[in-house]
Amino acid sequence: MAELATVEPGSAAFREELVRLVRRRLHSDADAEDVAQEVLIRLATRPDAIPDGAPPAAWLHRVVANASTDYFRRRATEAKALSRALEEERVHQSGEDEEGDAERMRRGIASCMQPLLATLSPEDREALELTDLGELSQKEAAARLGISYTAMKSRVQRARARLRETLHACCKFEVDARGAPVSAERRPDCVCEPR
Repeated sequence: MAELATVEPGSAAFREELVRLVRRRLHSDADAEDVAQEVLIRLATRPDAIPDGAPPAAWLHRVVANASTDYFRRRATEAKALSRALEEERVHQSGEDEEGDAERMRRGIASCMQPLLATLSPEDREALELTDLGELSQKEAAARLGISYTAMKSRVQRARARLRETLHACCKFEVDARGAPVSAERRPDCVCEPR
């Protein structure tokens, strides 16, 4: 960085030092060239951006850090978009339903929740409707009900456990290694079974 302070901005030597500085952050020649070019454009379009009294080298270091961070964010966004596009193309090519099995299962389980919630005590149902199904945090729900935060946490945990027991009594689940459901089958006496 000290070398940059002694080199004339806009010169070939300045650009080489800038690329070397960026390369330390990105570890790729091509990416370092791209980010260095962005920094040079920023310098050219905003020559007055150096704060008064600030050492130019320190300011330039911050500009390089910000440009590098922007680069990583952009790459992450591009990677997510590409992954999503590839998955959509895979689904389209395979002829799979756009909704997918996991989404269908999630919707099926969600449709069971209302009848199952109705089987809970009013206290349990209220705890879940305020927090998990509502928009309140457990602290906010405790304040609304006039109980302690600890009591609210216990109430929510008990209500979740009772709802889970009811759900498992109603449906048989197969789960993957992470514990996420991969298939569900309603039992004949399920309370959420449409009659």
